[in-house]
Amino acid sequence: MARNKQIARIYNLLIILEYAPHGLTVRSLCNRLNARGHEVGVRTVYRDLLALQSAGFPLAEHGTDADNATRWILARRSKITEVAQITTAEVRVLAQVLDIVVKGSDGPSKVDARSLARKIVGQLNIPKDSIPQSLM
Repeated sequence: MARNKQIARIYNLLIILEYAPHGLTVRSLCNRLNARGHEVGVRTVYRDLLALQSAGFPLAEHGTDADNATRWILARRSKITEVAQITTAEVRVLAQVLDIVVKGSDGPSKVDARSLARKIVGQLNIPKDSIPQSLM
């Protein structure tokens, strides 16, 4: 059970950092994790950050706050939550653009547009009927 709590805490830590583009201090991260039900101190959060960094996650120290405490950022978005940033309306617009490409060209562009449409449907787990038939 303790291992599951640790994994959940670290996952939450990554999600919190993902939605903090200017970074957060270890104290702020600790407070946010505690607000989500994880009972942790600043030392635990700091150890988690270092462990994630050594595991290859793109974490970096980025400036300081008013109290001169170092802010930590996730240097680039992870694939886990980046997909969630695309709205249904944006998917429809992208599908319309791809449909125009397919209808207006032959060769590689047409093949690539169809391939991209299939990936969108698969990765975003959206219904195939929301993508124009010419793309499938």
